[in-house]
Amino acid sequence: NAYIHLMIAQYYRENNNVSDALKSAKQALEVANQFEDFSMQADASRYLAECYLDSPGHGCVDEGLLLLRKTIALYTTHFSGLDTATLSTNDLLINALIKQEMYDEAMEELKAIK
Repeated sequence: NAYIHLMIAQYYRENNNVSDALKSAKQALEVANQFEDFSMQADASRYLAECYLDSPGHGCVDEGLLLLRKTIALYTTHFSGLDTATLSTNDLLINALIKQEMYDEAMEELKAIK
């Protein structure tokens, strides 16, 4: 079950074990994709993105930003558009862009919110 993998990922992340958190979050996303559970796909994708953003590895930030964009696309395609989950994911994306000093991209994301 994807939810169980997310719970395990959360446990690892809370205990500063980013590597295992990434593995479990990836498994959650794989299971959600397998069953075409869009709600769980969005949750797993967002959590995996957060794990990537926490990870110091090369390319992890880029992967996290990409996953946040994919999560926003899932929310707006399969759900009610600009709900709380979408807005909070947009906020996470914009803050991550600012943290990476990608100010122009952050402004574009702000402008894209409708």
